[in-house]
Amino acid sequence: LSQVPVQQLTLAERAEIIARFFDLNHSQMLFPYPRYKELWERREHFKPHCNEMELASHFQDQDILDLTVWFHLAWTDPWLCQAHYPELQQLKEKGQHFTEYERKLLLHTHLEILRAIIPTYRQFLQKGQIELTTTPYYHPILPLLIDTQSAQISQPEMILPKHHFAYPEDAKAQLIKGYEAFKRYFGQV
Repeated sequence: LSQVPVQQLTLAERAEIIARFFDLNHSQMLFPYPRYKELWERREHFKPHCNEMELASHFQDQDILDLTVWFHLAWTDPWLCQAHYPELQQLKEKGQHFTEYERKLLLHTHLEILRAIIPTYRQFLQKGQIELTTTPYYHPILPLLIDTQSAQISQPEMILPKHHFAYPEDAKAQLIKGYEAFKRYFGQV
């Protein structure tokens, strides 16, 4: 949704942005930024009185654009912004009235950061500066994959899904896939 030009978003897509783009730690990642906080406060003001589609009508194109930029800026490590990506630090300082071009720049920079993660880890691993571990490939909570009833071991009062789910054979496949991916990305196990 962040890549779609704001004018092309449907009302349902706008509603999805308004519903999901405040999902972060508010005290650390939202409240410090006046424009982001203002948009959240607007949502909270109208939320009790509107359904999701009506709520979306209270946000103009610029609001949606600013919201998508702030969501991605908030998830960007502040140190990275200051030390390596001054253009992102400038966006934080600008604070509002972002353009589509600035949003594209931000999203492009995020991809650049993501592409550097594995090569950086591989480099540190080869130098002996870090130790890495792996997880099951798609499902990091392996006991739940083996049997959803296992959730009640740590939380006996937990209400479980109506349908019992237990696939230990999939758990084994997840471990194998995780192992193979780790070896493929880092050249060692």
